[in-house]
Amino acid sequence: MRWRWLAVLVVICVFMGVTRAQQTANSMPVRDWRGMLVLQQAVQAAGGLRAIDAVQSYSASGRITFYWTEDGTEGDLIMKGRGVHDFRLDAHMANGIEEWWAIKDWSGFKKEADGRVRYLPSQELANIQSLCSPRAQLANAILDSRVAVTFLGTHAREGRTSFGIRIRSANAPSGPGDIGGKLSEKDFYIDAQTFQITTVEDFSYPRENIAGGIRRRITFADYRNVDGTFFPFSISEQVGKRRRLMEIRLTEVSINVPITDHDFMP
Repeated sequence: MRWRWLAVLVVICVFMGVTRAQQTANSMPVRDWRGMLVLQQAVQAAGGLRAIDAVQSYSASGRITFYWTEDGTEGDLIMKGRGVHDFRLDAHMANGIEEWWAIKDWSGFKKEADGRVRYLPSQELANIQSLCSPRAQLANAILDSRVAVTFLGTHAREGRTSFGIRIRSANAPSGPGDIGGKLSEKDFYIDAQTFQITTVEDFSYPRENIAGGIRRRITFADYRNVDGTFFPFSISEQVGKRRRLMEIRLTEVSINVPITDHDFMP
């Protein structure tokens, strides 16, 4: 009888060990080799991991157009960034309206056109991150084994053939269910010839909830060499079927400028 119970105990232990191993394997993110290869080529085209890592901060100025109406409203722009998450955008419009976004880590605020300052919910923070250092996000996906990487095949973007790569960040804000993971999921489209990032696509959600999201696209163009790394001087945003929201035309970009936490405070 003792040997019978011992055999049963051994079977239970083996079963538990296999189950735990399967759970561990299932929890590991998928890192498709084709997607990883494209990421490596894109990072190399941007100057390499060292060049990207050397860019600790940047400050840019130029012009911005908000398409509140069909004709759009133009103004001056100042944009600052540090790392992957810290970002600030100040817009001073010709009609006297001022707006700004200030994000640090996974917390941020926005000043609306009517002067109100409001807290940014997680879905807006995730959307704004698509504007923040896309090259650094690719480099982070290569270096962080917790980031899932999926190859989406070839697609036409901005009139050119591009490789699609889906990235699901490991550092997303927490939330009920899989909200954090879904908000962090972004599709990068990389030019098949230049390996520069052409677009980043995600979903834009209402402020009140994350239901009923609409497809959103950030387009990057006019890449220029700035101290050894290539920076997009043209950035535009649209949602749905080509509904324009914003266009940015940079005139000057400086990297590794003195930036402190205060720059990202409301």
